[in-house]
Amino acid sequence: MAISEETKLAITYADEASKRCRWIIFLLQLGVVLVLASTWEQENLSWATLRLTTAQNAVWILTCEPQSVYSKGLSPADLPVTESARGHNDALDRRDFEYRCAQKLTKADHDSAVNYIRQWNFSLAEARKNEADLQQIMNTRVMAFTVPVLGIAFDINDLSLVSGLTFTFLLSWFQFSLRRQHDNIRQVFDFAAELKELPVAYDLLAMTQVLTVPPSRINPPLPPTLARRLSAFPA
Repeated sequence: MAISEETKLAITYADEASKRCRWIIFLLQLGVVLVLASTWEQENLSWATLRLTTAQNAVWILTCEPQSVYSKGLSPADLPVTESARGHNDALDRRDFEYRCAQKLTKADHDSAVNYIRQWNFSLAEARKNEADLQQIMNTRVMAFTVPVLGIAFDINDLSLVSGLTFTFLLSWFQFSLRRQHDNIRQVFDFAAELKELPVAYDLLAMTQVLTVPPSRINPPLPPTLARRLSAFPA
């Protein structure tokens, strides 16, 4: 397949412009995934939030209603001495105990927390440590998100501002790259038309496209079916 050096060079530049556009699209997709993941992690239905809520409910049960876990047949006086059963001589400690135990759990939350305690065999001290660990993870990994490669951490409340500026920058960059790709492809066809190499240049340029699949002169398109349309989606 003979082709002039001028057309080859023009196709190379057009291919480089296409690669830039593909990289920007990849960065846009990565940004969307990061924003959606960070937004979902702070929702009440995310696994991190549900796990922390269950751990907090487990501490409440072991503190306020330990008889529901240790043995339902025992009275509170027969239970092992825990921090909840000891005398609260300190006024602040007593107020904290009364405040925590004044908040009642729903039956679903209560049953879930009891199953959580029995699954892991938590004591009160272990349940409190587990709650503190999950709270630390929530503060460092959920409420703050890190930008890959750069290593910069932002608070979740700054997500709207940071993501807005990032998408504005990427979309501006993408618009510039598309414009350069359009100009480069037009110059390829101008060179090829001038040198009477337009069919060959078209086939070579079509082979470099990924996000768009132009019709090929070498292999005529088959009748469109659902399977062929799905297989034609860009990877």
